[in-house]
Amino acid sequence: MERFVTLSEADSAALALPKWALTIEGADDWVADADELIGMYRCLFEPDTVGLRLHVLEGTMCPRFHVDRVPVRLLCTYQGTGTEWLPEDQVIRPSLLGPLPDQSVEPTNVERLGTGTIALLKGESWVGNEGKGLVHRSPSPGRHPRLVLALDWL
Repeated sequence: MERFVTLSEADSAALALPKWALTIEGADDWVADADELIGMYRCLFEPDTVGLRLHVLEGTMCPRFHVDRVPVRLLCTYQGTGTEWLPEDQVIRPSLLGPLPDQSVEPTNVERLGTGTIALLKGESWVGNEGKGLVHRSPSPGRHPRLVLALDWL
């Protein structure tokens, strides 16, 4: 399941949830937490609008290491295994601007965000960061679905 909403300044993360989900125990706490993340994101970057994506993932959404073509993405995995990323010294970059080649890294060199960790992933569209976006991927599916919140600067 994926939900995407565009949030104007006064909008709440509650817009991403169907009405029935707002009645689940703990939904108010999640909405309050997500709204706080949205507020922090707005304070840091002052975007006119914020794109909020909420994913419930039973499989791997992005199994290949990649970079995002956004200025900066906020990620928080509320349930399940966190996003995997590579330290810059482990990244294989193209010699010229172009697609990121397959990354041949040892599993011991892959870092992982913890569940509940709030991460800002600087992307390729950040001015001055072209060709240097954070290289990351979705982890292999675990026993439980992942619940992932992503915020983008629109």
